[in-house]
Amino acid sequence: MLITVILYGNLKEKQGSDIGASPYKKEIDGVNIISVADILKIFNIEIIEVSHIFVNSKYCGPGKEVKNGDRVGIFPKNMGVMFVEIPYSNSIQVSVKIIGELQKYGISKSTIFLPEGSSGNAVLKRYGISLSSQKIRFEVNGRLYNINDYVLEDNDFVVISSTLNGL
Repeated sequence: MLITVILYGNLKEKQGSDIGASPYKKEIDGVNIISVADILKIFNIEIIEVSHIFVNSKYCGPGKEVKNGDRVGIFPKNMGVMFVEIPYSNSIQVSVKIIGELQKYGISKSTIFLPEGSSGNAVLKRYGISLSSQKIRFEVNGRLYNINDYVLEDNDFVVISSTLNGL
């Protein structure tokens, strides 16, 4: 199984590439690769360094599954302004309800758009909620999940609360 990975900007420099304006392109054996997150680990790229991810030209998140022949493009934070309109043209819709003291981070109930393959971290990031400073209870469609263990799907209903609320 082969997957083509293309790294842009300062992400290519992390791989020792100095080819000027050209992106870093490498075909990798995808035998043990399930998602984009696995590719990020192989290239030692933290998700906080990434602005946008595309699989076969479709905007997605790190939880997006990959398969033989896929092309994965990864762009760094400093190139994010190039893609301002992308999240609205190729995304999933998620309803979010924030309960209790976390309501200070945003509207208590809203609908947001996220890239396909996003986890609960993308929701927290959208509202500016830090995991390091909060104990978070994360539910999707009435079931409790670890914030990183569930890849969101279109029309999911997410409830976020603090464990301090006693919920």
